[in-house]
Amino acid sequence: MSATEISDLLPVAAETKNPHPYQVFGLTGGEQDSQVIVVAIKKTIQKLQNAKADADPVVWKRAAKWVQQSRDILLDPAKKRRWMLVLA
Repeated sequence: MSATEISDLLPVAAETKNPHPYQVFGLTGGEQDSQVIVVAIKKTIQKLQNAKADADPVVWKRAAKWVQQSRDILLDPAKKRRWMLVLA
């Protein structure tokens, strides 16, 4: 199956234009369990890597960018705190 939409690659709704970091990994907003976060990140990255060969390159690059940015935020406590303040 060819991935032509972000929702084919990431667990976000098709109409999502700017997902928050938790959405990118299919997590409930504000998830605090670091093990749950790490597992979700690994699962999403694996799915994205597996889809690369059959995905629209533009869509895949956008998804990869969202994954990288979201991963950076959720794994860095200071960035995560700043992001949560902006969201509130």
